[in-house]
Amino acid sequence: TMPEIYWVWGRRAAALHSGSPKGFTVLEGGNLWMNMWREGNADFVHGAREAVRKEIAGRRSALITLAGLTRSFLGRALESIRAMPADWLWFLRLHPGVARQDKAGVVAEVEKTGLKNVRVEQGTDFPLYALLAEVDLHVTFDSTCAYEGLAFGKPTVIIDPSGRKNYQELIDRGDMWYSADSQEFKKAAELATKTNRHKA
Repeated sequence: TMPEIYWVWGRRAAALHSGSPKGFTVLEGGNLWMNMWREGNADFVHGAREAVRKEIAGRRSALITLAGLTRSFLGRALESIRAMPADWLWFLRLHPGVARQDKAGVVAEVEKTGLKNVRVEQGTDFPLYALLAEVDLHVTFDSTCAYEGLAFGKPTVIIDPSGRKNYQELIDRGDMWYSADSQEFKKAAELATKTNRHKA
């Protein structure tokens, strides 16, 4: 069974369906759920965003989204955090596919580092869109959350070669930034937040 209409978020997605069989319609309908979170008018949206703001408590903040979970990914994420000023607050978001089984282990790993400014449970349990609406910076390896960060007007720094490959066009255009290692990360993060052209 094939659909008669493909509802997609925008032009880039519509272009992927340009070769769809005759008689099928591609509708650029946008993401109504995301728009609701961006506008923040619904009571449940307002409540979730307020909970994130309360946790941030006026500090500079960032969200790191993990597409998967390996020791090297976690290590790289923590190195990036260490490269930044200690007064930043970091939400570390585990992918839904690994969150339930691995969250306690990741919390324990973070506690071993002595970092007091990393929130794994809140980063994973708060709604993604509430976090993207309120943080100052989004960081990812190669998660498609990079597109969602862009939609919320949040600068995104890619910190893995696979992500660089996937988002090269947007990096070249200055819509996202790339950091090859933790030494470059601080520079990329500062540049991203300073020159952010996509305020929500």
